[in-house]
Amino acid sequence: MKKSTVTKNLKRILASMIAAVFILALCPVTSYAASKAPTLRDAKSTIYFWVTDNDNSNLILYLDNIKKGDKLISARSSNTKVATVQPKIFTQKITKENYVRLTRKAKGSTKITLKIKRQNKTYTTSQNVKYLKYSNPVKSFTIGNKDYAKLLNKNFNSTIKTSGKKKVTVKGMNGWKVLWLHTYNYDTGKSVYGIKNGSTISMSKNLQIGARLEKTIGKDKVNVSVTLYNIR
Repeated sequence: MKKSTVTKNLKRILASMIAAVFILALCPVTSYAASKAPTLRDAKSTIYFWVTDNDNSNLILYLDNIKKGDKLISARSSNTKVATVQPKIFTQKITKENYVRLTRKAKGSTKITLKIKRQNKTYTTSQNVKYLKYSNPVKSFTIGNKDYAKLLNKNFNSTIKTSGKKKVTVKGMNGWKVLWLHTYNYDTGKSVYGIKNGSTISMSKNLQIGARLEKTIGKDKVNVSVTLYNIR
């Protein structure tokens, strides 16, 4: 074979190899890395709900790692005399967090089990839930010079009338520790979390002022929020 012919053949081969590499570079690469499984947010611990005698409202359990297309195919409560669970995944309008709704029937314990289908795979996630009778977790809830703690003796929330910039200090009762304060303005829709206890807050009209508290029960850390609504 002539040298010129060999050279031409080599050039053709190299050109073909370069073209193949270029085509591969343009082709999209599909990632098969496993996505996180959908799960109830607090699945590793028991969720405690503090309920009043007349409170039959819907309570919620948050979900994490929900993807578009995920379907809730089963929602079950082990003790329907205590609570039932609605077979639907809801989404918060503001935070976009996903959750399921529980309807309380009575004080006691139950286990909520969900089955969520993602493409051809089904995931199971469970959460222990316990309903306890509400008792006031705060020793004092002081705004300015006035203590509103007694307003929370029978319920998580109450209404007040106040104005101006005032210092808000909350003290827990019987092992309850204050984590932080939070506010929500019904006129603007603005929420502020993680406010340091003892901070000065502007008492605007239609403002919700709350405190988040924590207590250890057995091996679990239990949280509760109490709120005052300024409706002047």
